[in-house]
Amino acid sequence: MDFVIHHNTLDFPGYSSATRNGLLRTIDWMKGWACSRTFGLGTKLPWDDKWLIESLSDSTIYMAYYTIAHLLQGGSLNGTKPGSAAPGQEGYIPPGPLRISPSQLTDDVFDYIFDRRDSIPEGTDLPKATLNELRNEFLFWYPVDIRCSGKDLIQNHLTMSLFNHAAIWKGKPQYWPKSFFANGHVLVDNIKMSKSLGNFMTVEDAIHEYSADVVRLTCADAGDTLEDANFSTELANQTILRMTTLEAWAQEAMQRIASQPELAQREKTFLDQVFDNELIDMINKGFNAYERCAYREVLKYCWYDMENLRKNYCNLVNEDWHPTCILNFLRVQALVLSPIAPHFSEFLWGKVLKDRTALTKQKWPTPVADFDKVLHRKFEVLEKDLREFRLAKENAIKERKKKDKEFDFAKNITKAVIYVAKDYKEWQKALLRYDTASILGFRFFDYENCNCNFFKLANIHLEQDFLHWFLATKILATL
Repeated sequence: MDFVIHHNTLDFPGYSSATRNGLLRTIDWMKGWACSRTFGLGTKLPWDDKWLIESLSDSTIYMAYYTIAHLLQGGSLNGTKPGSAAPGQEGYIPPGPLRISPSQLTDDVFDYIFDRRDSIPEGTDLPKATLNELRNEFLFWYPVDIRCSGKDLIQNHLTMSLFNHAAIWKGKPQYWPKSFFANGHVLVDNIKMSKSLGNFMTVEDAIHEYSADVVRLTCADAGDTLEDANFSTELANQTILRMTTLEAWAQEAMQRIASQPELAQREKTFLDQVFDNELIDMINKGFNAYERCAYREVLKYCWYDMENLRKNYCNLVNEDWHPTCILNFLRVQALVLSPIAPHFSEFLWGKVLKDRTALTKQKWPTPVADFDKVLHRKFEVLEKDLREFRLAKENAIKERKKKDKEFDFAKNITKAVIYVAKDYKEWQKALLRYDTASILGFRFFDYENCNCNFFKLANIHLEQDFLHWFLATKILATL
């Protein structure tokens, strides 16, 4: 038990604290669980058929057999070659390419194949090359990288899988499962599926109604925790619209790029650089989310945020976008979304971008530069100021229309003046130079991220936006 606890605590990703804690709690009381019984369903003990192996602990290491099944069975589910007699009868032909019969697979042979012994067993008539071929398959493919299951199996089947691996491969944790991913049950529009309610839906039904990619994307957005996942039909319909809208826009963009090749040679503006930089950030965050199996986060960075970034960029540049930026965006969009929506991504890659290489053979996009935090900070300030400008305009219109309902902003307000401080005030400079590490245990100013920590010292409140690129920004107009 100590080995299993150590494996689960230090080396075992559960993708959520609830899964990990559930496994640890179960390990603590599992020692009191009966390992066998005399009735019910289950596998009989080979040496005493009166006893049954606990069914929940059965079939927890069968994945090891998967690594060699193709060599033994050759694709035949029942182990019988078409036209051949049954095993043990005259005329039986083993179905696998190695032509191994069941009688040749002794316990010692399996122990050698599954690395439970180092020497080739005596008395076997299997050639050494055949045994090593089977053994090498197991060594290459095992252990299980990730086992996905329901949250109700944490306290039995999944925990028993850890114990069985620890017992069969004692002292060899390299063959124990690397991770478990547990999920909740499925709801449809936040209601439990039920035929009586009329909301029961099979996977085939959903695919027929929405398409495979839309179903996959909606499931990815349904939730990653142990809470019940919600398949939203409203989101599924919205996703269809999002995909068709992006497809139509991408087709038009590619036609424009093809008709004006000279535009690709122009220098990139500040907003072009910002667009590329923000895309790098989403690529990095999306990769991190994929590694943690946090698929809702994946969609945030690799679908929703990327789409919002594209729309915002096109709006800021008044549709005068740089062709290189858009080409890179479409390539990245196809690549990062392909694990979840492979058909749509393949369409973007092959039919829209006209790339003849297979998308499935491409690697994760690697940015040519690191994420520029200073450039990101500049863009944040710019966006904030734009929001303030719009708000100031709306407030000005409201105030004037209280007195004059016919007031026309465009005719009366024709310009705005922005004041930008050339330098910080002396007390601001002093604070920026001041290092509080020796007093408070942390630095006041984070130079790398261009941010200030929020804290209260001597009744002085320093807000996060203290370092502002436009310290004295106002719109002056005669109202």
